Amino acid sequence: RRREIYSLLSLPLDDSSTLLIITNITQIVNQIIKKLPRNAIIYSMKNPTQPKKSRKALIFDIDNTLIELRDEFVSSLGKVVKEMGYDYSDTLISDIYKRTYDHEDHYPKLIKSELLEYINTTCHTNLSLEFVDRLELRQSENIYDDPDLVKVIQYLSQNYDLYAISNWFTKTQSLRLERMGVLKYFKKIYGADINYYKPNLKTFDVILKDYPRENCISIGDSLENDIKLPISLGMQALWKTKIKSTEYQTFQDLTDLIELL
Repeated sequence: RRREIYSLLSLPLDDSSTLLIITNITQIVNQIIKKLPRNAIIYSMKNPTQPKKSRKALIFDIDNTLIELRDEFVSSLGKVVKEMGYDYSDTLISDIYKRTYDHEDHYPKLIKSELLEYINTTCHTNLSLEFVDRLELRQSENIYDDPDLVKVIQYLSQNYDLYAISNWFTKTQSLRLERMGVLKYFKKIYGADINYYKPNLKTFDVILKDYPRENCISIGDSLENDIKLPISLGMQALWKTKIKSTEYQTFQDLTDLIELL
């Protein structure tokens, strides 16, 4: 078939011969397509290229990287405790807040029932699963406007595939990013409830399966979770910090990424 096409293309051109060449090549291509398995044709239509192999992925941490933590998590804890009629005290709120972070040191994933059991055991409480459900939604509230975040994420999404990996609930973090106006620019958000806690070695597998490691850049504020782990996996990393480092590439403000990337 290739020789037939070459011979047609070598014919001298005039209006009639051009029409003949186009007609004959069309017939040859149609005959080839008819011989292909149907699923091969569907696959080629859906996947004309493999863009992810050449595209680069930016993998963001969320808390204190994309969104600065203020007091919204602590205040939301207090609201849920009061809403559900539990005895409120600043000490209790502080203890529960600490345990939501300590949990990742003892478990590979964020599972509600395990988190609840851990809080009840360590804080000597008797909270219900509804408490965790309400907390998951409440912690997405009290979001502030950040025009710089929108500007940077919108700009980066033009040249990179954007992802976020968090050590908290996917729903909470997705709602927070949505209310900040940037969720639509991300390919996927991975919380520890559908992935693993950082710095588990499997944390980044959900993205590395689709991209060459050297095409992935982790961006975050945790040296262990967002910088050392990705580098050990063959990725690149940008550390958000005010510390001056000669070992790692650093930046202080999200707007710095426009020049760095």
